[in-house]
Formats: sequence, C-alpha cells, structure tokens
Amino acid sequence: MDDARGPAALAALIERTPPPPLPRARPAPARRLIKLGYLDGDDRGGALGLVWLGLLLAGAVLGPSWLMRGPRWLGAATCVAVAIAVVAFSRRGQAIARGREARLAGALGTTAFPCEGLIDWLTADRPLADLHMRAAVEPALVDGAIRAIDAGATTRWLSPTAVRVALSPRLLRAARGRAPALYGGDLARLRALIDQVIAPLVATPGVARLDLGGEVDADGSGPA
Repeated sequence: MDDARGPAALAALIERTPPPPLPRARPAPARRLIKLGYLDGDDRGGALGLVWLGLLLAGAVLGPSWLMRGPRWLGAATCVAVAIAVVAFSRRGQAIARGREARLAGALGTTAFPCEGLIDWLTADRPLADLHMRAAVEPALVDGAIRAIDAGATTRWLSPTAVRVALSPRLLRAARGRAPALYGGDLARLRALIDQVIAPLVATPGVARLDLGGEVDADGSGPA
C-alpha cells in the first residue's frame, strides 16, 4: 500500500465499518424493580415486600415438612398457597415495574431528534449514550462541551459522525449489609447533555438520533 492511498483507504474503511452495537443490558427483575423505585421515588414493595418474602420463605420450608411429617392436609394447602402467592407476587412486581417505567419514560419530554432506550439507560450501572450526527464534527469541541457538564464523563468516537458518551452514574442506594450499592443514570446530567451539548448541534451538523443503553454488573448470589 503506497503512502498516498493508505490514509484515504483507511478512512473509507472506517466510514463503511458499522460501529459496535450499543449495549442494552438489563439488571435482574428484582434489582431492576428496586432501581426503578429509587428513580421514580416510589417506595411500594419496600418493607411490605420483605414481609411477604418472609411469609413465602416460611411457607416454602413448612409446607414440605408438613407433607412428610403431618398434618399432610396442612402441608398440601401450604404448598398450594405458596405457589399461588409466588405467581401473584411476580405479577404484582411486574405491574409496579410497568407503572414506574411509564412515569419515567416521559422524563425527558420532547426532543428534536429520535431518542430511544431511556429506561435501559436509567437502570444501567454504566449508562452509555450513542450520539449519531448527520455530518462530521470536530471531536475536541464535542468532548470539551461534554466534560464541561460532567468532568468524569468519557467519550469514544465510533466514527467521524458517531460518539459514545459515558456520563458519570448516580448512586441510587449505598451498600448495606450483603446488599451492594446500586447505581443508575443521572437524569439531570442527561438533560444537560441534551440541552447544552446536543441541542447546538441540531442545526449544524444535524443530529440523526440518540441511542441510550448501558452495561450492568452481574447480580451475583447476594440480595438485591
């Protein structure tokens, strides 16, 4: 490859190569529900949920024991009740999660460009945002504007027209006992990114879309 064609060929290859997909990992349902509660300010399922969980565990232990040692009718009834309660508990949790997601979905309001994945961004341990522009822009200008609103933010340019932004996550809950600290997206920082960094780019060079997502840590075997 000669020197004249080398850089041009490399630039053309970069343009044709699709950027790596944006991660959109989700926490386990129980941990996701807890995160949504902190984000939404909805504390349903807190102390009352622990009471129900304690009753379910007690029934799961006593039911089989009564089946083997008697009274068997009480053991059978307990096992059936536990099974019904598990299904009801799961459906109730899903309904609460849907309600919280619906309230949070409109938190950004209307944007001048397509924006998808807000809930995944909010519940990620490492929130990520892919900004796709219609034409190339000077990376230093965008990077400087981003760090002006969040000194801890990092950027990775996927192409001359796309940049992946990792804003600093927000601490939702400090670690307590065996339960780990919980992190999520900082809505105030995301609003600042949109208003102060992306909005000035809408006219020139133009904004195609903003994709939101992120990465999550393994939930492990400990409590949510």
